[in-house]
Amino acid sequence: METEVDGNMSIGKTETEVESLRRELKLSKETTRLELQEVRRKAKAVIEKSSKENERELEALRNQLEEAVSVRENLEAELHTRKLEGEETEKRIQDSRKEISELRLKLEEAVSQGDEAKKPASPSVETSVKIAELEKMLGQRQNEVSKTKEKAKQMLKEMNAEKRELEAQFKVELEESGKKLSDAEKSRLATAKELAEANKGLAGAMATINDLQGTLKQLKVDKESSAVAVESAHARAEALEVQYTEYKEHARTALAQKDSTIAKLRDSSRVVDEDVQFQIAEGHARAEKLAAKLAEMNIVEHNLEVCDYDIHRRVHRQVEPAI
Repeated sequence: METEVDGNMSIGKTETEVESLRRELKLSKETTRLELQEVRRKAKAVIEKSSKENERELEALRNQLEEAVSVRENLEAELHTRKLEGEETEKRIQDSRKEISELRLKLEEAVSQGDEAKKPASPSVETSVKIAELEKMLGQRQNEVSKTKEKAKQMLKEMNAEKRELEAQFKVELEESGKKLSDAEKSRLATAKELAEANKGLAGAMATINDLQGTLKQLKVDKESSAVAVESAHARAEALEVQYTEYKEHARTALAQKDSTIAKLRDSSRVVDEDVQFQIAEGHARAEKLAAKLAEMNIVEHNLEVCDYDIHRRVHRQVEPAI
């Protein structure tokens, strides 16, 4: 009975350990899954945020660069137009100078030939007036050319200043964008490192889970082995108990037969008359022998009790290691 109770307690303890390991395994799996989801979510958010910010900054830089290029092209086109106008004005001035030179040559030829005094006077006055007008026009054209050149120089100066300002601004923005890209790359690397550590932790957790599963399987095997050992011990105990019961019944039967024989002998001694004194004496002798046998039977009964105790103790010793 004690062996059966011990076996049941051992089985109950094993089942409790198995159930505890199952709960720990389930909790470990759930915790690892939640941690991995959180790390992946953070990494995805950081990467998306960094990518969107970089795209917006690059788009703004592209727009600024396109605007600067457009302004520069417009300024270059206007400068080219003013340059063409200046070249055309210069050409007109050259033509006017050439025309004035030709008129002067004609005037000198007319004066040197010494023709009639009245006739050349009129052309000379007209020529002088025309020369004066041409010189005035030439001066105006030269002033316009000078103004155009000054204006072109000023525009070129302003354009170069604006160009330098745009280049400096673009350089600063480019450095800031490079710094932001570097920070984003560092953030991405840090996130990748966290993700690698999370994967490493997941691998460790999976190894722990595998170990727990192996332990769980071993506990199941041990539980089955313990159940088989307990059943075997129960069977051996039941067999020994049957043998003990049979032996005890046999001893009780022998004692009952002894008591019956003694009772019969006593009844016979009461009804025996004096004629059978010899038989009575003989009966007493036999009674003494039976008393001796009774003492022997008492010893046998004591030995049976000792044997019973030894059997119980052996059963307990055999069942206890199996548990």
